[in-house]
Amino acid sequence: MSQNNHQDESFISGVKAPETYLTQKSERIEHWITDEELSMLDDNKSGHSKDIFFASCGVLFGSFTTMARTVSDLNKGVALESPLVDLLHCMFFAAALALMILTGILWGSRSKNRNGLIGEIRGRDKFRVGES
Repeated sequence: MSQNNHQDESFISGVKAPETYLTQKSERIEHWITDEELSMLDDNKSGHSKDIFFASCGVLFGSFTTMARTVSDLNKGVALESPLVDLLHCMFFAAALALMILTGILWGSRSKNRNGLIGEIRGRDKFRVGES
């Protein structure tokens, strides 16, 4: 049909049909990665959260005895030998405990996400490229 012989196709019974739009990402880049490179990504683990977790564990265990002695002395009503140092140790203990919990949660969630992604990549359909 020529345009001169008919009305615009977007009109149906005198009512203009709604326009439909699709959106897409402006660019999609896919990377080819070898299984060895994928294993290397798995070996890198979760960055600094693991290191901070273990460092805070060290501070926590290092300050535990002083904190326990300070709390015990306060409960017994015994005067503290060096209240500022003892208070500082208790603050280190509390901060290390909070940091250990937060980084442990972060490390665990990143590890779970990373393992899921690696499993998904390894589970994709495989196809031969090049000569057969």
